[in-house]
Amino acid sequence: MDNSKTSFVLDADLLTLRSFLAIIEYGSFSAAADQVGRTQSAVSLQIARLEERMQVSLLERTSRNVKLTPEGETFAYYARKIIDLSDEGFAAVATSGTTESLRIGFAEYLVPRHLKRLLSRLRRSLPKIKVILELSGGPDLFKKMNNNELDIIMTCSYGDGGLKLYSEPLEWVTAKDFKSDDKSALNIIQMKAPCSYRQAAIDALESSGIIWSEEASVNTIQGIISAVAAGFGISSIPRSAVDNSLEVISEKMPHLPETSISVYWNTTNPHPLTKRCISLFKEELKSIILQ
Repeated sequence: MDNSKTSFVLDADLLTLRSFLAIIEYGSFSAAADQVGRTQSAVSLQIARLEERMQVSLLERTSRNVKLTPEGETFAYYARKIIDLSDEGFAAVATSGTTESLRIGFAEYLVPRHLKRLLSRLRRSLPKIKVILELSGGPDLFKKMNNNELDIIMTCSYGDGGLKLYSEPLEWVTAKDFKSDDKSALNIIQMKAPCSYRQAAIDALESSGIIWSEEASVNTIQGIISAVAAGFGISSIPRSAVDNSLEVISEKMPHLPETSISVYWNTTNPHPLTKRCISLFKEELKSIILQ
């Protein structure tokens, strides 16, 4: 037996790993402390002991922010896997007695790119829980949540509250073979009011002095994509909803703002797995966006 090699065992507890990941996510020790429910000094001591145990620096601290060292980036990958496995193991046992269905609403434009992965992550992590799924527009989802018909919704950001998950540009799109018929008014296809995408398009056109006419009013993003691809006119939709049947023409059109997706939850009668579900969605969306 070779006694010249010393075996290394990482004996950091899960709270230390959660603190480390919270620092990465929120950008400071104080913000991370709020998230894990400890004092800033306690979190600083946790990280210092972890770095001492590993004999490397995981974080570079400046007066303005905190960022990962190359060693920290490597360790963060494994820390997330450890936390994920721990949480999945806990959930597989702890949720076995939870009989209340988790009612989740998604903005329907998330379906093509995001929904399958989000639901797969939920299934892996909470295998015992029954899910009731609702696909609709933002206003309808909010109404149902306020009526205690949904526990969690993921949709466009509306006003205050909720947790912002990510942002992306709105894009002007048309059919690949679309040809204008030289009418005085530009034909647009938008969601029915109220809709933030609709309002953003109208504001952009009117601020640029472009005369427009609503060729069709649709109640789903997928309906808009079909109508645009069929040559009815142009529309503004989130970048992640653009498929191969459409052509992006944003460079030729007035500037559109970014749109953001947030998750909201029922605060009046919260489901016991609300926080865990939101955390899973946040982690999965981050991995999708980074691809």
